[in-house]
Amino acid sequence: MKTEPDKFCKAPFRSLVVDNDGTLLPCCEFIRDESSLPQYKIWEFEKYKADTSLRQKMLDGHIDGGCAYCIKREDNGINRRQHHSRLFKETYESFTPNTFDVGHFELRLGNFCNLKCAYCGPYASSQWSAEAKKYKDKFAKFSIGSLKSDYDWVMDEGNKKFIKDTLKNCISAHFGGGEPFINPFINDFLKQIPLESNLAFSTNGTKLPNNTLALLQNRPNLKIHISIDGIGEHNDYIRSGSSWKDIENNVTKLKERKIDFMFYYLLQHTSLFTFRHVYEYCVKNDIQLEIGEIYNGSVDGSGHLTLMSAKQNDVDRLRKWLSTINSPNIKVVDNWLEKYEYNAKLHDRFKQYFAMLDSVRGTNFVKTFNPCWT
Repeated sequence: MKTEPDKFCKAPFRSLVVDNDGTLLPCCEFIRDESSLPQYKIWEFEKYKADTSLRQKMLDGHIDGGCAYCIKREDNGINRRQHHSRLFKETYESFTPNTFDVGHFELRLGNFCNLKCAYCGPYASSQWSAEAKKYKDKFAKFSIGSLKSDYDWVMDEGNKKFIKDTLKNCISAHFGGGEPFINPFINDFLKQIPLESNLAFSTNGTKLPNNTLALLQNRPNLKIHISIDGIGEHNDYIRSGSSWKDIENNVTKLKERKIDFMFYYLLQHTSLFTFRHVYEYCVKNDIQLEIGEIYNGSVDGSGHLTLMSAKQNDVDRLRKWLSTINSPNIKVVDNWLEKYEYNAKLHDRFKQYFAMLDSVRGTNFVKTFNPCWT
């Protein structure tokens, strides 16, 4: 009997993700620019399927560079591999380099989006793309360029047929963004998915059309993940274009329709000012909270949105409050704070970045969050 390697993951054998620009990936955590895997597009699926290199690596116990971020998150208590292990019952011995059958299908349907979240960019938001084009000189200082055109691969009839055919046979599907609920084809895609399949959405929570909710309402294995970075004005600042009132109204709508949902929260520098309020809101309103961590390369690759750009006093303020809380969620935040090491250059870049956003959007970071360095 073969011995299963440490960190073995079933995703390269049973999972397929279509990224915003149509690139095919084995997992939503996979960092393609760190991988040796060629960047195949959705219209090159057969080439992707025939390439056994990543699957062979996994069987041999070698960690591809694209998997490093997921492994790092696992070390911090966030285990994505467990999701695939629970979903797919095959054992390690049953896999070969040629094993590839899409059971989990995740779609990031271009960059259709109605928001401009501070840690996002043109690749995942058409609104970001338009803003970067309008203020190209200011955004260029942070290596943010506009797209030549928004990602419209999803408009292609051949790609739509591939998506529909794949959805018909999957046991699990996940729609991400951009914002999936404003995609013009979302209802057509939903109609292809078997009723008993697991189905999840990652959404900003601002748009929940009634005709789409009607298609979702009676699905037994549905989960809506609402991305939340703050409450009230904190939300409206970080997720530019969002209205907290709209989100609360949509949360009420989901509760009334008995549709299962949760809040998904991303740890980043601004969490030092927002996490307490998000946690207390979830406890008060009996809302499940799942916590992730921002990718170091977000926006310009410098890491200026991570914890390392924060001042010690702001970190200590959150730590003091955390010491009064007893919850499994807090352990993830504790692990995150344990990695803190101040970086003055990142702090300066953080301030410059939000000063630039404020000048473009007419907002005021300091007034909104009251950081210690003011």
